[in-house]
Amino acid sequence: MKLGLVGKGRAGTALHNALRDLNAQPHWWWSRRDELSIDNLDAVDVVLIAVSDRAIAKVAQELARRPNAAQEIWLHVSGSVSGDACRVSETIPLSCGAMHPLCALDGETDVMAGCVAGIDGEPAARERANALAQQLSMRPLVLDSKLKPLYHAAAVTVAGHAVALFSQAVEMLSACGLDERTGRDALLPLMKRAIAKLETMPAETAMTGPVPRGDECTVNGHLKALDSLPDNTRETYQRLANRSLQLVETALTPNTLAALRKTLRDEP
Repeated sequence: MKLGLVGKGRAGTALHNALRDLNAQPHWWWSRRDELSIDNLDAVDVVLIAVSDRAIAKVAQELARRPNAAQEIWLHVSGSVSGDACRVSETIPLSCGAMHPLCALDGETDVMAGCVAGIDGEPAARERANALAQQLSMRPLVLDSKLKPLYHAAAVTVAGHAVALFSQAVEMLSACGLDERTGRDALLPLMKRAIAKLETMPAETAMTGPVPRGDECTVNGHLKALDSLPDNTRETYQRLANRSLQLVETALTPNTLAALRKTLRDEP
């Protein structure tokens, strides 16, 4: 498989490094910063387009100017955009799709092996994406193109949003007088343990804290303490506590469940 790669940001660099480590380095690796015009890029079997979502269509238009474009398969790496985003016309490219590495892309430390590769698009493109994912030791997962935004939102929730949640918890400890480093060191073992438990058990079993214990008094105390912090901090706690309650409600007595629901609705 003769590959071309567009984009030298996080995703492009991660793919380039992973392919290089497999002795499958792309035939060319191009970005707008390069002096070589995109029109002069050689013919390849597959072009990987690792650019921002908003740039995919424009890059595809530019790639289409090349005389060999109609013989190539193009795969973009967006997790939220449909695989047909890089189709320019009925004949260009030969086939189009997407292969999204479901892993954190943060430079040269990326490890794709074992991660899911979200795949969608036209049949020939999906076939190539599947082969490439397996070559990179990723686990292919065929997606419904229409549901990709939801798939990507799930990924962001457990990655980016989890980091934001951790940051908010550190701020809570800061209000208790702890500096940021001390707060992070205190909370990281808790977070790591929670994630480790999810490897072997469902969320409702892995959950700890006052909600699964049915401890309405502690939850009420938390809410009162959060009154002194920015509004979104208390709201975040309430929303997550309500989600926790949904997961464990069948394990609680009717009276305990009612008391927790009342507290989380802020009823007198």
